[in-house]
Amino acid sequence: FITVNYHYVRPIKNSKNKNIKGLEIKEFIKQLNFLKKNYNIISAYDIKEFLKNNQKIPKKSCLLTFDDGYKDHYKYVMPELIKRKLSGCFFPSAENILNHKVTDTNKIHFILDKQKSPNTILLDINTFLKKNHISLPSKKVFMDFEKKFFKRHDNKEIKFIKYLLQSWIPVNYRSKCCTHLFNKYLKIDEKEFSKNLYLSFKEIKDMIKNGMTFGGHGYKHIRLGELDFKNQLSEINKMIIFLKKFKINKDWIMCYPYGSFNNDTISILKKKNCLYGFSADPGKSILNKKNIFKMNRYDTNDLVY
Repeated sequence: FITVNYHYVRPIKNSKNKNIKGLEIKEFIKQLNFLKKNYNIISAYDIKEFLKNNQKIPKKSCLLTFDDGYKDHYKYVMPELIKRKLSGCFFPSAENILNHKVTDTNKIHFILDKQKSPNTILLDINTFLKKNHISLPSKKVFMDFEKKFFKRHDNKEIKFIKYLLQSWIPVNYRSKCCTHLFNKYLKIDEKEFSKNLYLSFKEIKDMIKNGMTFGGHGYKHIRLGELDFKNQLSEINKMIIFLKKFKINKDWIMCYPYGSFNNDTISILKKKNCLYGFSADPGKSILNKKNIFKMNRYDTNDLVY
């Protein structure tokens, strides 16, 4: 079967955030109509039943997933799903909703939206690093970075900025640098920004009442594959406590932030009653013992319709 992955779904063209890389709601509706016509759209609950009864998932099946827990999913996505009697699977990160934080990833998206000049951003990153006695990568690292940092839908300049802010800068300084740039360019209170960007408790409960499924997407939205066993366990445990607030206690689903995981991650998930997990790799989803915790997903940009 195939799984299609969405992030921002909103009216973008005439909004104040015209450079956010998301899917226009009109295009989402076109995709939904195409998928409904050409595929059997299944729910996460259906997959649970197929597993329970040891059944094969019917051919031409499709699961719809939505990452990061945006208000877009309540305001624009759910009404279109309800209209077609469909269900989606949603993966918010816990800290955004519990403590009204903004993940580094989202800060980067809105930094790039607000400041149109990549060179200005790079200059400001370099200034921040110099203040903290860190030098920008050498020319060789600059030439090789694409091999280490794979982003399919960005140009080279944007890829390099994301590489610095999400991977190259030492862990202790990444968030500080993102917050510095976010405050400089957006000049907005992070807490208020978070409340406007992410789902609320009430909205999540309403979505569940309307047949939507929720799963885990980490507590802080950090790369699990970069953490040792102890820190992964802590991150996943805190995420599970969040899920339990919505009576999601067992047979839950995991979506790895940044698609990052390792054998420790899978070992922990198996002990924590996780049913299956999604990577960020493109391709068909294959539900068997070998792939059950590293299933592929197509990005919305991969769809040809």
